[in-house]
Amino acid sequence: MSVCKRVVIDLPGDLAGKLEKLAKTEQTSHEELLCRAAQAYVVYCKHRNVMGKLCEQMKKGYEEMGSINITLAEEGLYGGTSKK
Repeated sequence: MSVCKRVVIDLPGDLAGKLEKLAKTEQTSHEELLCRAAQAYVVYCKHRNVMGKLCEQMKKGYEEMGSINITLAEEGLYGGTSKK
């Protein structure tokens, strides 16, 4: 079991009310809901960072392949002859 650390936060009244209502509906505590929300946000941020890096790598790859793809397309279009 992991060691817990107490964190005190201030929430706007309307958000605190929604949290209280949701805790009752889910039959759990405010602490458990906030813990689950924090865990989900950490996973979301990790996923977003990985996807951002992947998109940058893909963009770089497409840019690097651009001239090769044009050459291949022209060879197919002109039967391997130059369009001069």
